[in-house]
Amino acid sequence: MRKFLLTVLAAAVAFAVGNYLGERKLAAKKDLHLKFVEAVENGQTSAVNQLFGQNPDLGKGMAGQQFDSQLLTAAKMGYGDIIKALIFHGANPNAVIKGTVTDISDKTPLIEAASNGQGTAVDILLENGADPNLLGFCRQSALMVAAGSGQTKIMETLIKKGARSDIRDCGNGSALEHSVSTGSLSAVKLLLANDANKDKHEIEYLLMRAIEHNDLGITNALLDQVPDINVEVKMDADLGSWTPLAWAAKSGFADIVKTLIAHGADPAKKDKNGKTAVKHTKSTQIIRLLNAAKAGRK
Repeated sequence: MRKFLLTVLAAAVAFAVGNYLGERKLAAKKDLHLKFVEAVENGQTSAVNQLFGQNPDLGKGMAGQQFDSQLLTAAKMGYGDIIKALIFHGANPNAVIKGTVTDISDKTPLIEAASNGQGTAVDILLENGADPNLLGFCRQSALMVAAGSGQTKIMETLIKKGARSDIRDCGNGSALEHSVSTGSLSAVKLLLANDANKDKHEIEYLLMRAIEHNDLGITNALLDQVPDINVEVKMDADLGSWTPLAWAAKSGFADIVKTLIAHGADPAKKDKNGKTAVKHTKSTQIIRLLNAAKAGRK
């Protein structure tokens, strides 16, 4: 009986010791991971390298996408040396990091670097196999987010590495539309120079959007791509179809009216309701411009 009790006691002690050691090991592992995450977030390259030196397989022990998400953090902040170290130790430059409760956007390291203007990070990621056409939240590409923020140097890099300008996001928008919507003339010119999306219907629609925003620079850039300046462009369902000149007149933008007339817009052109551009404005300046242009055509 005594021998049995001693055996049971020994087993209980062994279990308790094993459990204690297991908890200590788990706590040490969590502490290591916490230190690693903090080092990445704070851009502490030496600390990151030291932790990798202590545990080269550190990333393998991190749950889910926690390790790859550190690459996302480094890309966002532009920590080039940390990006290199993470990829060297197994982080995936093409990981699509799923959104969280506080940030629902699915992201890739390249998209994160591009959207934050981190050109060096973009270069390093592309050199290490990042796919320039990998899509994130709402099917947005790195080129789209760079175009939307006017990051022309990053755009040039992406285009050289094969980024496609014909990809459409979940709202059917292209990189060119993103650049027009945010008013980035340099991005628009770059995309047009690289034969981005020469779909005439989209160019016509984007011209109308540029006019609507009273953006003379982008209007001029797009006018060179429109084969027929007097075309009627279908806008949103409740707005109907308009010629660029009538749209500018309606919006009250005299400088754009002048530009359109200079490019050959016909003030005598009637819409489906039999109205010319002059019938859509109350601006005396625009009325004079249109009447003078009409008289000059006779």
